[in-house]
Amino acid sequence: SHLWDRQRCPTPSPVKMSTAHGVTNMGYVPGPPMVQPTAQVYVTSSPAVQFRPNPRDYVLWSFFNTMFCNFCCLGFVALTFSIKARDRKVLSDLNGAEAYARTAKQYNIAVTVLTALVIAICLTSVIISTASAR
Repeated sequence: SHLWDRQRCPTPSPVKMSTAHGVTNMGYVPGPPMVQPTAQVYVTSSPAVQFRPNPRDYVLWSFFNTMFCNFCCLGFVALTFSIKARDRKVLSDLNGAEAYARTAKQYNIAVTVLTALVIAICLTSVIISTASAR
């Protein structure tokens, strides 16, 4: 019931074949594929493909800092570097994307810290001025 068994597909017999230079040698006539139960399979291992995740581009954080915490226009600079990081990621330049994203992250941290300091100083001065007015 097998599609290819040995009775229907005997092993090919050697025949004389001629080459382009007129020399004859022994060869095999190509036939249908045969299944041999004792075939050895050699598995070669290919180098492991390492998965490298896409770098973050911090566009939302930069946009928030540009709209609400734009201390000395550093939020806009962070947004510019975030967009450059996203462009590099689209072009599959992951090293360039990581460099721009790292710079955008540093600017975002600086803007967030400086804005928090300004807000803290303003609140402290308001609390001190209202306490001393009483």
